[in-house]
Amino acid sequence: MKRREVLDRWLSGDYLKQAIHRSTIAALAILAIEVIGYLAASALALAPLPYALNLVGGILAGHAIAILFTVGHDACHQSFTPSMRLNRWIGRAVFIPSLHAVSLWVLGHNKIHHGATNLRGRDYVWEPMSPSDYAAASPMRRWLYRLYRSRLGSLPYYVIEMWGKKNFLPIAPEARPDWRDHAFDSAFVIVGGALHIWAIVAIGGVWTPERSPWLAIVAAWLVPFLVWNWFMGVVIYAHHTHPLVPWFEREEEWGYLASQVLGTVHVQLPRPWTWLDNNIMEHNAHHALPVIPLYNLQPAQRRIRTAFPDIHHLYLSPPAFCRVADACKLYDFTARQWVGFDAAPTGPVLLVADDAAEELTAAIG
Repeated sequence: MKRREVLDRWLSGDYLKQAIHRSTIAALAILAIEVIGYLAASALALAPLPYALNLVGGILAGHAIAILFTVGHDACHQSFTPSMRLNRWIGRAVFIPSLHAVSLWVLGHNKIHHGATNLRGRDYVWEPMSPSDYAAASPMRRWLYRLYRSRLGSLPYYVIEMWGKKNFLPIAPEARPDWRDHAFDSAFVIVGGALHIWAIVAIGGVWTPERSPWLAIVAAWLVPFLVWNWFMGVVIYAHHTHPLVPWFEREEEWGYLASQVLGTVHVQLPRPWTWLDNNIMEHNAHHALPVIPLYNLQPAQRRIRTAFPDIHHLYLSPPAFCRVADACKLYDFTARQWVGFDAAPTGPVLLVADDAAEELTAAIG
């Protein structure tokens, strides 16, 4: 089933126009509320209060960075406001706390990840090794891979593989040939990040002059940055990794319905974190049509789940995340199933091609 057929089954006519409608007023209202939330959490992290409360503020600021990032994510898809220029500058501004260069994110996320979701050798986001890949890897590479695929691996994975290698400087192989296209945004985030840290130190020096500036940096920058990276690592893992979600070795196996709709997991955050996601957990609707603004995603997700009831759902509790992490170690592309490090199957044989994916929805008619 091709993209047009999926859209016709899911969205059509007036509802399609309603789903993709962008509102500057709604977008700026959301942005203002979330900037205020981030500033309030950062203030708590810096205030002359007991250190435990500063730590709570830092953790909340990390959550606020995650929320701001969803705004930047939408802005980079040009789905937040009707203005391309405004979207670009909103993305640049809200990406400063997470130290992401907008153009590198657009390259890696919009073009590579969305363009080839779960396609081996193209989509590098949580790309699994096969048993033969793992056997041929160096001891250090195997150790890192086992760390990343552990229950606590989301933080080091995102910091090292996604932020450090892909989204800060144009050093990744896919970015180096056109590094000049990314120079401004990388410089912008470097300068913006330095000014951000300077502001934290300056405010901390006024509010708590008796404390070391390093305490302000730890509470209001380092802790939020690590919390954000952990949260992002968990979320992007859960969106496309599941014992029932395949990866694809060859492009002829890969297709729109199989990857963008059924290859994406509908993840629901547990309370009290449901307010965090800005609807980005309505991820099947987002992958099927990225131009839908985050403030229109909930009804669109309800419709796509009605049209394609075989979409996988995950309530992201700690036990559920651990079960997925324990099952999804390696992917056997020949057998088409997830396996453990001992190559023993941990999930069923999965269908891969578009016509196979249609079999999963044949009951719909």
